[in-house]
Amino acid sequence: MRADVIFFLTDADAPMAGSDVLEAVRLARHQHTAIHTIEFGAVPFPTRENFLAELARRTQGRYVYINASNLD
Repeated sequence: MRADVIFFLTDADAPMAGSDVLEAVRLARHQHTAIHTIEFGAVPFPTRENFLAELARRTQGRYVYINASNLD
């Protein structure tokens, strides 16, 4: 399938290896697919860019962080 958009939802506890991020970016660009990433965490907001933000940025997607400790 040739998806226009992929939504990647995760807690990011097991980060992708750098080589896996590069391969995902390569494939997404080849297919003209944007990858939007949504991270669920337990802190107000992460202090550094992570592989999810990079993956979204490099594929014309958007990265969103959700503080799951506030969810009821």
